[in-house]
Amino acid sequence: MNIFIRYGKASAILSARLAACVLWFIAHALNVDLVVDMRNGQPPTPVGLAQVAGFTLSLSLLAWGVLTALEKYAKHGKTIWRILALTTLAVSFLPILGVEASVGTKIALSLMHGAVAAVLVPWLPLKRQDPA
Repeated sequence: MNIFIRYGKASAILSARLAACVLWFIAHALNVDLVVDMRNGQPPTPVGLAQVAGFTLSLSLLAWGVLTALEKYAKHGKTIWRILALTTLAVSFLPILGVEASVGTKIALSLMHGAVAAVLVPWLPLKRQDPA
């Protein structure tokens, strides 16, 4: 049985977090600097593992909350949520394009965004099934 169905939404959230963190480790192993300059007069900011894990967890929990509300109050809640999630993914690439960073950093960050969406969009809306 699929782990996402068996253990519910929490497993999808944890898997999305794991995917982002694994990509962070791969980028780090490949000597990608993972430093972004927001062009706001502040010094460039390193993207650390704690930031990746924290943002992924926070935004995944937010996605879960929005999905829960839409399922409760909207006729086609899952469909609306998937459209919102994919729109959010597309918009999430805009800051990556707007910051000063190496090509490797931009690729790594884009892959992290895509990996989180690749886990959450199909699996978060699934209903949990009790083990047989």
